[in-house]
Amino acid sequence: MKFLSIVVLIVATGLISIPEKSQVLASVDECYCLDTKPDEKVCGADGKTYLSECWMKCHDVALNHAGPC
Repeated sequence: MKFLSIVVLIVATGLISIPEKSQVLASVDECYCLDTKPDEKVCGADGKTYLSECWMKCHDVALNHAGPC
């Protein structure tokens, strides 16, 4: 019985600390840019250089020009 109580407590604690499924999926769907190559750098309208246009869009920034800023 004591073992079962400990297991239930551990499971309950773990469920509390897991983010909602929608939060996890939203972050994955918005920034899925694994195929970035070094020569794809772009300059965002915010004046920052991004690894690719995909990463720039993940930060909700418009394109200024291709290549680093």
